[in-house]
Amino acid sequence: MRIAKRAICFLSLVCTVGFTFVHAETNSTFVHLDGKSSTFATQQFSVYFDKGSVEIPIIFDPIIETVAVRLIEFSNSRALIEGYADSSGERQANKLLSYHRAQAIGKRLVQQYAISRQKIDMIAFGEDRPIDSTREISPNDRRALIILEPR
Repeated sequence: MRIAKRAICFLSLVCTVGFTFVHAETNSTFVHLDGKSSTFATQQFSVYFDKGSVEIPIIFDPIIETVAVRLIEFSNSRALIEGYADSSGERQANKLLSYHRAQAIGKRLVQQYAISRQKIDMIAFGEDRPIDSTREISPNDRRALIILEPR
């Protein structure tokens, strides 16, 4: 199932109009640290950045915290963080910028929430996968996508 909305909403988190939240599901059963089992679906979260920036805007702190809680709660889960950039600037610089965006989220998870680095993979796509291919430069392309995967 894939749902795209012009808001960031997850469970009881505050919704912020103007951004895109994408959620995809693939159910798997997990055993919690306390021994109880439950179902965990693959989840995707988007974090958007200012032009040329790798600083995570404070509005996305609840998203980062939700990711951290899921990684802790479901011990076999992993996070893939995909970094992106818009097409302004040099192609190689955009690739590096997109990697640093993914790295900023990974670093926050490790340093602030003590998530094991081995649970996090990062990849940089630069400007290669725009959200809106009809626009040359889109603010929605300045993002990182966090994909939580059951393992």
